[in-house]
Amino acid sequence: MIGIVAIEVGIFVAHGFWTKNKPYSAIIIGLILFILYWIAGIIINGTEAAYKGITIKIVIIVYLAQALKPAKVWEDTKKTM
Repeated sequence: MIGIVAIEVGIFVAHGFWTKNKPYSAIIIGLILFILYWIAGIIINGTEAAYKGITIKIVIIVYLAQALKPAKVWEDTKKTM
């Protein structure tokens, strides 16, 4: 279990570093992975996992979704330079 969590944390930390170069791509992939991990937790642990920590999960998804537009603008601006 600790190994799985360490791999998940490592993936999200790597995405954090990746945002310096490609923020839009990193956010999209991070958002997809976050939702897939949530779905995997529901499949493995049952529907109870869907409701545990739902407020925090929704906040994370909202903030990632809000970061998409500025990240896209930043990438587009960087391409034109």
